[in-house]
Amino acid sequence: MTLLQRFTILITTAVATLVLLGSASWMLYGEFRQIGRYVEEVRSESTRIADQYLVRVRAIDVALMQYEVRKDQASWSQFVEQSRALDGWLRQRAEDLATPEEKDTLVRIHNTYVEFIERARIYEGNRFVADMFTPKRIARANLENTISNLLSLGNDLSYAHQARLAGLFKETRDALQLIAVFSVAAFMTLVGMLTWQGIELYRRYVAPLRLQVIEQSERLERQEKIASLGMLASGVAHEIRNPLAAIKARLYTLRKAVRSDASATEDADIIQGEINRLEDIVRDFLKLARPPDPQIGPVAVDNVLREVAELLRPDFAGRGIRIQMGESTGVTAQLDREQLKQCLINLAQNGAESIDGEGTITLGSSQDEVDWEGRRRKTLCIHIEDTGCGIPHDVQRRLFDPFFTTKADGTGLGLSLTQRLVNGMGGRIAFQTQPGSGTNFNLYFPLDATSGNPHR
Repeated sequence: MTLLQRFTILITTAVATLVLLGSASWMLYGEFRQIGRYVEEVRSESTRIADQYLVRVRAIDVALMQYEVRKDQASWSQFVEQSRALDGWLRQRAEDLATPEEKDTLVRIHNTYVEFIERARIYEGNRFVADMFTPKRIARANLENTISNLLSLGNDLSYAHQARLAGLFKETRDALQLIAVFSVAAFMTLVGMLTWQGIELYRRYVAPLRLQVIEQSERLERQEKIASLGMLASGVAHEIRNPLAAIKARLYTLRKAVRSDASATEDADIIQGEINRLEDIVRDFLKLARPPDPQIGPVAVDNVLREVAELLRPDFAGRGIRIQMGESTGVTAQLDREQLKQCLINLAQNGAESIDGEGTITLGSSQDEVDWEGRRRKTLCIHIEDTGCGIPHDVQRRLFDPFFTTKADGTGLGLSLTQRLVNGMGGRIAFQTQPGSGTNFNLYFPLDATSGNPHR
């Protein structure tokens, strides 16, 4: 998955989560507005119901008192009409009310109303109808008590209607809790995904880019040093080679003159060895400063590894070191065969020199996808692994610096030259080491996805 695809997924996820959070917030806002409107409606409805009920109860009470005073049929008819109006209103309320509390209150009102009607009939025709043995004073007191009960039940009806608010608040609280849980879950999911994507982006792209910047900086610094040495190399090589040529010529003449003197001949051999060593240093110095352009062509990598192993096996065997082939890929890559061979020989010899006594050098190759210049690329990796003493921590940073060496007779140019040749073929060199446990050098060359060839 490319960086653009990951970034697109990250943005899409963030936008989707923000949309969900916005929707949840809008739902919360809508719920609060609806609750506010409903609360006002319930309060207004409760007041209206209580007022209507009290008005009707007082109306029938007044009509009954008028009948009690006037004793005429018109007053009684007015009482009957008001009673029917209250009875119709109660029936209508029975259809509207929904909660158990409201229905229970309405049943109690109806029963009390029926009781009131029965007690009121004692005044019809100025005679006792409901109870012929009840004195009129007691009957009137019972009637007034019933009226008081009806009036108080009006308040109960209002309270029962308002009790709907408690149910509404509970339902709303549950809904808000659900929305809150959803919102928190969505937010935590967004944070988690952003964190995961951030870590993944850092691990796959930022960290490798930082490493590449550091490597590039070190490479540029090293190239600047080498460029400075390049200007010096030509003059120094010329100034050294001319005296060396004269010394070699005089040494040849001297050898003839002292041929019979064994001690002098031994001195001449020592001088010849040092001259050869100086020539090697000058040659390596010139290669480091001005390496030849790589002659790129198809190279069977495993064949080169086997050639190097066969070339070095006799020398290593005499030192108790075994050189062997490890894992191989059989890939044919576009490289410079001779420069690759020189790099392998340098690294194998360095590994052998790090082995004290018996040990093993292993050569091999593999293919893998690695981060290369900000993207994943199929890469050829050539391994040179030894079982030597490893590289000390204080040496690792300067390992590829020109003229840096820990050997008594080393020039400090071998690894610098190897790195320069590998970079010239479009690759890079890295190593893993553990002091006391050996070192593994890896040469990486990116492969073309279609041809299997390294890119420069």
